[in-house]
Amino acid sequence: MTIRRKYPTQAKPDSGMTLPELLVAMIISTVVIAIGVSLLSQTFRVAASTQTRAELWSSMTNSSIQLIRDVNDGTKIVTSEPRHLAVQVVRDGRCQTRDWQVDGDRLVSTTTFYDAPSCTGGSTERKVVAIKGNLKSFTFTYYSAASVDSELPAPVSPGVVNRVGWTMSATPTDTTAVLRLESGAAFTGRGASTDGGGATQTPLAAFLSVTTNASGIEGVSAPILSWTDATPELTQGWAVYRTSYPEGSDASSSSTGWEQIAYLRTATPAPGTMTYTDRTLPRGYTGLYVVRATVPDGYGPSSNQKATGLRPSPSSTLTTTGAPSTIELSWTAPRGATGYDIYRSETGSPAPILYRTSDDIKGSAKRSGTGDAVRWTWTDPLAAGHAHTYSVVPVNRWERLATTSSQTGSLPIGEALARAYSGTTSTTRTAPRAASPLSGAFTAPARPERAVLDLSSRSSATDYRSTVAWTPAPWVGGGPEVATDGQGHRDRGWAAERRGSAWEAVWAAETPRTTTVRTDAGTEPDITYGYRTRTVNGSGASAWAAEARILQRPAVPDSPTIALSGLTTRQATVRAATSPSATAWEIGMTTTAGSPAMRGVRDADANRRAVYDQLTHSSSNAWRSRSTNIPPTGVSGGGTSAWGATDSITTDRLRVWLSDGSKTTLSVSARLNTEGGSSASVTRSGITGVVGAETQGSYGGGQAHIFRPLPHNTSYTLTGDLTDGYNNVSDSATITTDRLSVWLSDGSATTRSVSARLHNLNGSSASLTVEGHQTQPSLGGGQLHTFGDGHPGLTHNTGYTLTARLTDGFNHVSYQDVIRTLEFLPPRVAFDSITTRSARAWADCGSAAGCAVVGPDGRELLSGSTWNQLSDDSWHDFQGVASDGWNRVTTRASARTLRLVAAPPSCSMTGGGDSPGSATISAWGGSGGYEYSPARVRTGLGPGSYGGAARSTVSDGYNSSASGWVSCGSVTVTDPYPTPWGGSAPAGCPYPGTYITPASPRTWQVRRASVATCELRWLVTAAGEAPGRPAGMVEGAGVYSVGSGASAYTRTSGESGPMGPLVGG
Repeated sequence: MTIRRKYPTQAKPDSGMTLPELLVAMIISTVVIAIGVSLLSQTFRVAASTQTRAELWSSMTNSSIQLIRDVNDGTKIVTSEPRHLAVQVVRDGRCQTRDWQVDGDRLVSTTTFYDAPSCTGGSTERKVVAIKGNLKSFTFTYYSAASVDSELPAPVSPGVVNRVGWTMSATPTDTTAVLRLESGAAFTGRGASTDGGGATQTPLAAFLSVTTNASGIEGVSAPILSWTDATPELTQGWAVYRTSYPEGSDASSSSTGWEQIAYLRTATPAPGTMTYTDRTLPRGYTGLYVVRATVPDGYGPSSNQKATGLRPSPSSTLTTTGAPSTIELSWTAPRGATGYDIYRSETGSPAPILYRTSDDIKGSAKRSGTGDAVRWTWTDPLAAGHAHTYSVVPVNRWERLATTSSQTGSLPIGEALARAYSGTTSTTRTAPRAASPLSGAFTAPARPERAVLDLSSRSSATDYRSTVAWTPAPWVGGGPEVATDGQGHRDRGWAAERRGSAWEAVWAAETPRTTTVRTDAGTEPDITYGYRTRTVNGSGASAWAAEARILQRPAVPDSPTIALSGLTTRQATVRAATSPSATAWEIGMTTTAGSPAMRGVRDADANRRAVYDQLTHSSSNAWRSRSTNIPPTGVSGGGTSAWGATDSITTDRLRVWLSDGSKTTLSVSARLNTEGGSSASVTRSGITGVVGAETQGSYGGGQAHIFRPLPHNTSYTLTGDLTDGYNNVSDSATITTDRLSVWLSDGSATTRSVSARLHNLNGSSASLTVEGHQTQPSLGGGQLHTFGDGHPGLTHNTGYTLTARLTDGFNHVSYQDVIRTLEFLPPRVAFDSITTRSARAWADCGSAAGCAVVGPDGRELLSGSTWNQLSDDSWHDFQGVASDGWNRVTTRASARTLRLVAAPPSCSMTGGGDSPGSATISAWGGSGGYEYSPARVRTGLGPGSYGGAARSTVSDGYNSSASGWVSCGSVTVTDPYPTPWGGSAPAGCPYPGTYITPASPRTWQVRRASVATCELRWLVTAAGEAPGRPAGMVEGAGVYSVGSGASAYTRTSGESGPMGPLVGG
């Protein structure tokens, strides 16, 4: 069949890759990367145990990849034998012969390189060992266009082959697991490229792969096949072929051989990528697939061969059977299982986790039956005391791929059974492993704990029974308490043995687990017994527990004999009788409630004496004794006999009393008397916040005890205490200290002093104080005390606090009273003989010792004194002063002097005339003297008008007064000649700076000219006479003609307008 391609191909160098080759390389790369990631994802333990496995699997997959490329690129098959394949390939323009041959457990690749495109002429050879060992089998199978679904029988003619398949298996050196790999490739004979130039071509072979969709997991979900169509324009449909067999066998065991399982009709042109889901592949089976296109005149070449499969179904039954130190597992074998992973519960993890992998149990698991009745058994070697729940997961390479992403991988020990896996690709789906139902069992129990023996439950001193308590050992493994195999509870019951002289069963029947404590009534006194227990269940009995020993109490001894000696107020010495077999003794009081019993080990000299202390004085006490049997180390039990007869005695008397009590204001005292005892004391009670309690040790026998210092007028309790170290007796007496008192009477006062009398009751020292002033000691008894007669005195009209104080050296009492001094009244002040310059002042001080007046000048003079040199018509301040020798009081008063007045005079002025002139003032009348302004006579006056004034004056010898100024008129002095106008101008010319206008006043003219003309210049002023010109600018110059007449003046040159201010002349 020859078909012209729609799109002619462009010839390429032999070194290039065709589109199918590129796709193959990409898919192969993805597979290799996935394998690498899978290997890296293993735990350390698994990685360590599968390192050789990984290396072997890598060499198998690499060899398969090279074979696919060689067959796809081949131009001629030279050798086609079951264990030998040779293919000619043109690469990089040179021919190569790729020779693959099985050599024992190795696969060897030999490449012969030729120098020409044809495989003739000179050549070189290179040999590579592709798989270096451990090959278990390797077989090439061949197919033709006419036998796509069945392999060609040997011998095979190379010329008819259009597809090559191969199957290899290997066993790594570190495990018994078998690694299998099936693959194949289409052979077209066209080589690695087309012939170029648009030559007619046959359809190209498709490249087949297994894929998964978003919810698929390879090995779990139905296989999804995917392939590429290199010539879609020629394709009319696709035939899908499969041969399948249970995993663990090979393709030759297939019951159907190669068969077409589907035909997919396509549109024209066909899609570039096709997929098909095989939903008929059984669980546990491996399927080998090829596809080929149907074209208008028949079939295209077969695709490469692709293997995939499904994990086995779970084992339908799992039984577990316990034995004394093992648990046996038995399960049905589903089709396609090549091994089994064992999951087991552990202590603290009741949910099963991976315990043993299929590699771990491969040599120890046993197979029985044939066909669908195959069963496997495996025994878990354990110790007693194990209970576990198990599950079995059947394993094949597709199950490994779904869980570890590698057909050769193993999960790490400890992986949870409940974990779900997503396979080799990213998917939204996860799936747990296909596990059997759970089943649990247990071994015989572990040795129980040492029995707990007890005698406490005995009802009387003659009860010699023992109680035995059984405690089962804890279990290992988190398994069931009740087995699923019908063996009942794992701690079903227990048994016990007792040894006196030999071991014998305590009870004939097994004791159920619900009863953990039992009583043994077959024992006698004074004997040491041994006990041991063991636990029993359906898998067997545990080892006997360690022996526990118990000593029975002794028999009731004879009545003891008690000797009494060493009697005091608190002690008695008791001697007990005891039997010869006793190891200890005990003496107890029977008549005093709560008294402790004395216990002790018998001394070597048999001195069984005990001293009872802390007995109540003057009391009767009784004792009794009994024997005790103390067990040796490592033995429990022992006991005490019944109590013997009693004996009693009365302790000595303990007495104390007080006598001869006495007191002062600050002390109390008494005598202490005693009878018996070892320690005595007298305690005075205290007053909270004032004085604490006080205790004095005492010898007794009437010893006097004084307590001081104490607060006065206070009752105290004196308590005498006596003790023998345990008993305590006391006697009390109440004594009140004497009273301490002070008070004042007969209080009196003057304006500067106060007085009072001080009285007292008891005490040793007294005083009287005027607070803030003075303290005087006092003899008391009504002594009069005066304060303020001397210096310092007291302030008049003031209340003073008088405090009387009294003490006995410890206690202090006081009394206060307030006495006010008399009020000292201020004097009255009066004046007479007042003039313009003096006044006399009088002070009325009554009966005061001192009386005076202080004047305006600050001088203090006697009443009736006169003050001179006072200002007239003014108020003057005076003070009247009175004194009692300490206090001083004053009164303020003012007096006004008379006014001193001067009468105004009459006056006039004379003088005047031409300059130089004069002016004279004349005054008359008024008060006497006169004053002139500015002067009475003035001469040499220049031209002008001159005025004057006058006033009269008067004096009283200290004050003086003047009238108001009176105007006296004025006189005029005239100037007969003009005055030069100053500066550098000639006489008669205006002074620089003077304004001159046509309307200048007459004062600018002269009555008699000394010059004819004045040369002038004039400026622009700030008033701005010349618009637009700055102020100060010289505006013009000219000549001013001075005439002789009253108004004859002109400007002979220059501009009109103001001529000024003038600058120079």
